[in-house]
Amino acid sequence: MYYIGYDIGSSSVKVALVEAKTGKKIVVLHEPQNEMEIVSLHPNWAE
Repeated sequence: MYYIGYDIGSSSVKVALVEAKTGKKIVVLHEPQNEMEIVSLHPNWAE
């Protein structure tokens, strides 16, 4: 059995596949390779 995790953020998308029994990382994907810039009108604000 495997676990799949998704992190769909505003600056990137990450996916991980992990073996459930051992916790062994099978694959991790991160797109785009460099996170996109976050535009904010004021410090500590987000899109």
